[in-house]
This record gives sequence, C-alpha cells and structure tokens, in this order.
Amino acid sequence: MDVAPLFKPFRALGYITDNVPFAVNRRGKETFVTVSVGKAWQIYNYTKLTLSLVGPQLHGDVRALACKDDLTFAAVGGDVVESKRLHRTGLYHGGHSGPVRQLLVLGDLLLSLGQSGGPAAGQGTSGSGGRLVVWSIGQYDRPQLTVEFESGFLPTVLCHPDTYLNKVLVGSERGQLQLVNIRTGSVIHTFGGWGSAVRALAPSPALDVMGVGLADGRVVLHNIRCDQEVATFSNAAGSGLAADSLLGGGAGRARGDGAVTALSFRTGAGLPLMAAGGGGGAVTVWDLEERRLHTVIKEAHDAQLLSLHFFVGEPLLMSSAADNSVKHWVFDSADAMPRMLRFRAGHAAPPTVVRHYGEGGARLLSAGCDRAFRVFSVHQDQQSRELSQGHTAKRAKRLKVAEQELKLERVVDMDADRVTGLHVSSDCRWLLSSSMDGTMRVWDIPAAQCLQVMKLGSPVTSLSLSPSLDLLATSHVNRRGIYLWSNQAVFGPPAAIPHSEAPVPLVRAMLPTISDGRHRVGAADGEDGEDPVALWCEAGAGDDEDEDGYGSEDEAAEAERRRSAAASGAQASSSAPTGPQPYDQRDTVSGAPLPLAPQLVTLSLLPRSQWSSLAHIEVIKARNKPMQPAKKPEAAPFFLPTVPGLDPNPVFDTSAPSTAGGGEEGEEARADGGPDSGEAGAGPGSTAAAASGSRIVRFQGGKGGVDPTGAAAPVSPFVRLLRKAAAAAATPGGDATGAGEEGLACWGPVLALLRGMSPVAVDRELRSMSVLEGGHSEAAEVADLGALLDMLCASLGARRDFEFCQALLSVVLAQHGDTIVARPQLADRAARLRDVVASGWRRVDTLLQHVRCVVGFLGNLQS
Repeated sequence: MDVAPLFKPFRALGYITDNVPFAVNRRGKETFVTVSVGKAWQIYNYTKLTLSLVGPQLHGDVRALACKDDLTFAAVGGDVVESKRLHRTGLYHGGHSGPVRQLLVLGDLLLSLGQSGGPAAGQGTSGSGGRLVVWSIGQYDRPQLTVEFESGFLPTVLCHPDTYLNKVLVGSERGQLQLVNIRTGSVIHTFGGWGSAVRALAPSPALDVMGVGLADGRVVLHNIRCDQEVATFSNAAGSGLAADSLLGGGAGRARGDGAVTALSFRTGAGLPLMAAGGGGGAVTVWDLEERRLHTVIKEAHDAQLLSLHFFVGEPLLMSSAADNSVKHWVFDSADAMPRMLRFRAGHAAPPTVVRHYGEGGARLLSAGCDRAFRVFSVHQDQQSRELSQGHTAKRAKRLKVAEQELKLERVVDMDADRVTGLHVSSDCRWLLSSSMDGTMRVWDIPAAQCLQVMKLGSPVTSLSLSPSLDLLATSHVNRRGIYLWSNQAVFGPPAAIPHSEAPVPLVRAMLPTISDGRHRVGAADGEDGEDPVALWCEAGAGDDEDEDGYGSEDEAAEAERRRSAAASGAQASSSAPTGPQPYDQRDTVSGAPLPLAPQLVTLSLLPRSQWSSLAHIEVIKARNKPMQPAKKPEAAPFFLPTVPGLDPNPVFDTSAPSTAGGGEEGEEARADGGPDSGEAGAGPGSTAAAASGSRIVRFQGGKGGVDPTGAAAPVSPFVRLLRKAAAAAATPGGDATGAGEEGLACWGPVLALLRGMSPVAVDRELRSMSVLEGGHSEAAEVADLGALLDMLCASLGARRDFEFCQALLSVVLAQHGDTIVARPQLADRAARLRDVVASGWRRVDTLLQHVRCVVGFLGNLQS
C-alpha cells in the first residue's frame, strides 16, 4: 500500500535569480525583466521590481532566456521550451546535442547558440565546433537554418549589431569574432581577436562599434565595419592582479577569475558611460568621452556579475549576479555618480536556521552562511527583506575591511550530532527531527512512536512548523531558498496518516518549487500523451542533477523501485497476511465513516480547514474583503443574453437571437418564462405575458399574491435534493427525525452533497434558504428549513459527521435563528434537535469527568 506523505510540497521562498543572465522585454510603456530560478522563470516589473508572473515548472534547469511579446523561451539542456505566459506552447527539439549557451530573438526568428548536434533539416554538415540554429517562431519540428562553425571555433556569446540586417556577431573561446548572415548561413567576416576568450558582447550607441569583454579582464571597443580597434580598457572586470589598487583597501581580497562577464552602454542624454562587471562582484563605470574610469561601485554584489543593462533613454542600470539578487542603480546626480535605487535579494548562501515568527506564522526568520538575517512573508513576497545590522557599509569603509566581516557570525544549530534540526509543534503533539541522511522524521509524542519518515533528497539544516500547524518551513544544504510544505493533517484526509505498529513507512518527496503547485509538470497537459512538451518533460531533458537534488539515475532507480514494489505487492497480496490498515469503512450513500460501535461518536474525517472555515466564515469574509470596490468593465457587452439561475457567474444564451439595441424585452421574456428558466410549467403564453413591463414592477405586483407568470422560483440542486429526501423520510416506512439507519439513509444523498462542497458554497446554500415574508413560496421555504433541521437531528442522533454537523448547525442558527423562533413548527423541531445535541454532550462530559476523577484519584495515591 502506498502511503501518502504527511507533508506535501507547497512552494519555495527566497529565490530571486540564479546563474543565468536575465532577459528584458518591453511591452508598450511597460518594461519587464525575466529571470530564471532553477527549473522555472519569473517576471518582474522593472519600475518597482514587483513580481508579475511565475512560469511553469520545466523538467531541467534553465540555461538561457529570451522573450518576445507574451512568449518566453527557456533553454533546458539542448532544447528550447516556448511558453505563453503560464502555459507551455511548444518545444524546439533536435538542434543541439549539448546545452544551449544563449538565446536571441530577432523579429520572427529565434536563434540558439550551443554545441553541435546531429544533422538538422538537412542543412550543413556536422562539425566538432559549435552550432548556431535559426528557428522560425511557431515551427517546432525543424529549424529554418543551421550554421555549423569550423573545427576549433567554439562559440561563447552572441550579439546583434544595431542596423545590421540579418546579421549577428559571434564570439569564441580563442578570442575570434565572426559576422554571420542568418538568412544565407554564410560567414561574412572573421575578426582576428585579441588572444583571450570572448565573454561578453554589447552594441554601443555609436554605429559599427561593439564592446567586447575578454577573459583577461579587458574591454575592447572595436569598429566591425573597418575592423579597427577604437579603445581598450584594462581590468574592466574590477578584479585580477590590479584589483587592490583599483578598488582600494576597503574592498578586500579580489574574487573571481578576472573575466568580464557583463557589459552595457548608456543611451540617451547625459554622459556617455559604459558599465562592466566580472567575478569580483564590483561594477566599473567608464567615461567614453574621456576614455577613463568614471567610478567603481564597490561590492555591488557578493558573487560574479551575470547581467548589466542600461534601460533605453534612462539613467538606470540593472545588475544581477550569482548572489541571488537584482539591483537598480540610478545616475541622476549632476556628476553622474550612481546610487542604489532599489533591489530584490535572497540569501546569497544556503540558510542554516529558519523559524516561524508572529501570530499565525505568517513570517519566517532565517539566517545562514551569508551572515544575513532575513524575514520572509508567506503571503506577500514584496514584504520579504533583510533585517538591518546597523551601518555596516559605512563602518567597513572607515575601517577598510569587507562589509561581511562586520555582520553576524555564521549562524548554525547548537546540535553537533548527525541530527540537524528539532522542532516541537505548538500543541506539543508532534516532534519533527531532521538528519544528515536527507530524511525528516515526524514523531507522535503522546503515542511515543514515529508517524512517518520522509526522504527529502537534500539534508535539512533547519525546520519550523507554524503555530497554526498548517505550513512547515525547511532550509537545505546547498539551497538558497526556504521551502514550504503543506500539512496534510490540516489540508488532507486525516485517515491517510498511519497509526499502527507496522514498520514506519519511508516516503520520498520532491522539494517544493517557486510556484504554488498548480502548474507542475504534466499536471495541466493532456492525459492522452498528445502534448509533445509533456511527453518530453516526462521522458527527461538532461543528465545533470536537477534543483531538487535528484538526477536522472536517481529518478530511474526510484521508478524501478516503485514498479518492483507494486509487482511484489500484487504477488504477495493473496498469501501474505495484511497488516493494520487505516480505517476506511464508509457509508455507501453519504460517504461518511461508519461508527466502530453503535454508541460511539464518529467524526467526518474531513479536512479540518473545511468544517472550521465554515464555523468562522464571517471572520474569513471580513478578512478577505477587498479594499476597493469592484470596477465595472469599460466595454461590457450588456446586450448579451444570459440564462437565469443561481450560479453567480453569468451563463450566456448562445441559442437566443442577438439584438443590437440591447433587447431588454427579449431578455426579460427568457428570464421569466422561457424554456431555460429551469422550472416546468412556463409555456409560450407566459413568456409573452412576461415580455412587457419591468421585472421589478412584476415582482412588486406578485409580492404577497400570485406570480403573474405562474412560474415557480428556481431552486438549487441542493434544495431539490433536500426536498426529495424529506419526501422519502415522510413516507410510512421512513423516519424524518429518528436516529435509525432507515431515517439516516433518506438524508444520505444530502449529506454526501454537503461533504463535497466548499465552505463558501455551503454557506451560500444555507443563506439562500431564507424565508421571504408574504411571498407566494413562503410555505415551501419554511418546509425546506424544517427539512434541514430534521436532517441535522437525524445525523447528530446517529452520532455521524459530528463536528461537521455542529458547524452546519452553528451557521443555520446564526442565519435563521429568528425565523425558527417565530414559527411553531420550526421551534418544535429545534427543541428536538436541542435535546439530541444536549444528550450527546452530556455523555461526552460524563466520560471526561470520569477520566478526570480517575486521574485525580491516582494522583492523590502517588502523593
């Protein structure tokens, strides 16, 4: 038997960006920045760096990004996955045998640069160097053109020179550049290079001049039309042998390999500037008019620079690095000196301690190897920030030391054994422990046994369960994010939690992702295998270890283990004795658990959030009330005919003839007597009679008397089922209010419907059962409310769905208490229901008092 994990993946917090350059996409007046986070990508609005969209989960880590309008292209291994907003729309497969290094969009063409693969589209010959593949966007089966580079020319970076139609510039490991025509596939010119690998390319505001970042730290401005060098800037990466003299004593020891990894040019009015960065984490800014160093942003990042981008026509520079952060620098002063405008950052190194903080556990405190102390919001990502440790930057500059040396020492757990974390739940019933073998154990303290062992892949360094017991937060080795897990004892069926003397089940669970689990691989695609992207995701897209710590070999071994376990379980099911199983005896009609004994109270085994939310629905509505009123759409199609009913969402009548002038008369005729009204007895004659006049006038005319149309008010499926059950219980063989099996069986379908509804839907149905004073259907409404009380009396008398029926009863009394008191036939039923509830609580109270007396007696004997 497969055991469901006690904690299921929910989402990951603290991931801002990883080791992939971001992609900039301008949509009208808005500009968006797409960054990669492991197996997914997310989009920020550049104005305030607010998170706008989180993409779908892919099978492998994203290695390159490109954007065009609503399309996002992500390179995973040797393939390119196309997504339109949240949904995968295509897969460009077969262009490369190795990983794709860079993506570039030019008009309706998608360019991918990487290693050579097999022959593609019958164009070119396979070589030992690199390959540039040109795809027509939307055509996934074969590329439009393939450019094979000569042996020894290993491409590293790709760029499109401004005003050069159908031409791209490709850099290589040996420092050479090649200008390639992407329409014909021919190499127009090869530039000799500078004896060092090309790591960055960027077009400058001056036509024909390109910026070339080299692995030795230089930046060369080269005129590609004349093949002449314009200028050279040494140590533009801010690291290397001259780092100490360039950055000053306060920068500390140089980091990185000295290569220029990011390059960008300022456009528009103002001082012409060039920004460059490398492995040292510093950003050097150069004055192109004076051809000298303008300023240095010391310790702009704590790791290698990945991307630099000056936004068009603005004095704003955006930077990203491998320290899990993106930052905005503005050059708005008179001397064009930069200052930090805004930033988004997570932990630069894996956190080692995480704890819930505040009432309800809505915030998480974390600290780790990067000496940062951060707070994360579970609900609002914009509220996550680093807590201040004082003016460390000013003190580091004054003392001429690195800022990291003045921050907190590395925070570690106090336990030095193999156990890496311990946590006791707020109700003191569970103990959670984690160890270096990558497992987490959940212990039941009162029962003194282990509930479950979960294999999480990566060892847990710290864990914390929220005070409301709904979310578990964990941090892991070599993971810079904080992972949230949903407690299935709260959100799932409690019967899935094993309580037995059998060996503790070992459950393997994947780490959560940055999304909330609604867009996992294969979850939203077709089930018949018709989606090529889903098939590719299931088949695998690379041999590297993925973000969750599992490689393809681990996944294959896990699949083989499950198949062998299923086969052995099927063979041994007939001969081997079965161990203790979870209680699964259910009523065939209502689906409620059957009692173990006739006099025992049986709970519904529904998730606690379902019946608890129903009892506190008013508090939840007040908390979720929008701050601003809803706005009506500016161009709402008011003339579209709709089908009347109780569904809050409008259902359009496609069979009705459209009217250009709004058609109010025709709409009223359909609403009050047409064949789609949902009630019988409304014929063509009544439709014609209802076609004239206002619905409000007709309602006022029919109030207190008979509806002129002769049609009964539409009722919901719940009310129809309730009336049918009441009629069955009123038959000579039935028992409307008894607690016997016969009486309870009549109300089984109604209870089954209520058990499957959400708390909001149940509350809406109960509210709609209000009795309208003086209405033509007042008697039927009173009978419906009486039938509801009979159903609760029967269920509570049989001690079934005890906590769920108590929540239903609280809502009924709160909404219809005055109506029940004012009508004798309802008051009598409420009195019988009161006696049933009081009898049940008296018996429970008697048992509790008995246990209390026994414990007190034994305690007195001990003392």
